[in-house]
Amino acid sequence: MKLNVRSFRLACVAVICALPAGAPAQTPAAAARAVRNFYQYHFAHDRGFLKSNVERRRRWLTPELYGLLMNEFRRAAAHQKTHPDDAPFMNGDPFTNSQEYPDTFRAGRATVRGATAEVPVTFRWRATAETKTVRVELRRRQGRWLIRNVTPEGEADLLKLLRRPAYDSDAR
Repeated sequence: MKLNVRSFRLACVAVICALPAGAPAQTPAAAARAVRNFYQYHFAHDRGFLKSNVERRRRWLTPELYGLLMNEFRRAAAHQKTHPDDAPFMNGDPFTNSQEYPDTFRAGRATVRGATAEVPVTFRWRATAETKTVRVELRRRQGRWLIRNVTPEGEADLLKLLRRPAYDSDAR
């Protein structure tokens, strides 16, 4: 069979069009970009642990993480009714694991295993020259990387804290 240039081009277009649309989202670069985009938004806006702030970040979070964060606000409100003088359990920014907001962040290289990825993120505070690194775990859903969990070095991960059995228990 003889294949002319026009037929070859049409065949190439057909193959490219047949590729799954979500394929590029599987790359480590796409996972790291998702984390970078989240933290760029996060650093450019109010980082307080408020329901409205978490709602604005929903598009970057897995449904599970988002649901647990929303449940945390319900738990805090119920606890506050009977313990009005107690500080909330979630105190500070759960996405940077800090009470004092860092000045900068740097997302590292992603490691991808199937539909899961991990990206190290390092935060820096200029005033103290302190740095802290967390591991951000992502899951691929419908061709997009979404944040599933945040794990600080040597501490309990965010999902574990949000799943603790009692509001005032310490899952660390």
